[in-house]
This record gives sequence, structure tokens and C-alpha cells, in this order.
Amino acid sequence: MADIRTKIAAAIEALYGERGQSRFARMCGISTAYLSMILADQRPVPDTISSDIVAGIDREIAGLDDRRRLLAKWRARFE
Repeated sequence: MADIRTKIAAAIEALYGERGQSRFARMCGISTAYLSMILADQRPVPDTISSDIVAGIDREIAGLDDRRRLLAKWRARFE
């Protein structure tokens, strides 16, 4: 099984690209500095990080759904 730090790094990349640590840290409710230390194995991974990540991803999905609906409305105006 992949290390949690590897999973966190993959989640950052998937959500925000390779420079997305700040946004990801905000999503999880931790500082960017603390996230960097977690990824560098200098600090422990908080017990709640998995649930914070899942909740953050769910919020991102909801936001994307809202944008999709809005864009579909605007697109319809050009048809």
C-alpha cells in the first residue's frame, strides 16, 4: 500500500497541479508550511488528514458541478 505522503502528493497533483500545495493546505485546514513538513516526513500526518482530504475533494466536486451547470446555461445562449 502506498505511503500516506505519496497519496497526499498524488491528491495535490490531481486536484491542483504540481504547484497546488497552498490550495490543498487551505482545503485541509492546515498551513502550507505544515503540509510541506508532512510531505518531507518532518512532521506526523494528522489523524484527520484522510477525512479532511475526502471532505475537500467532495467540496471541489460540488464546485465543479455548480460551474458545469452555469457554463451549460451560458452555452445554451449561443446555440
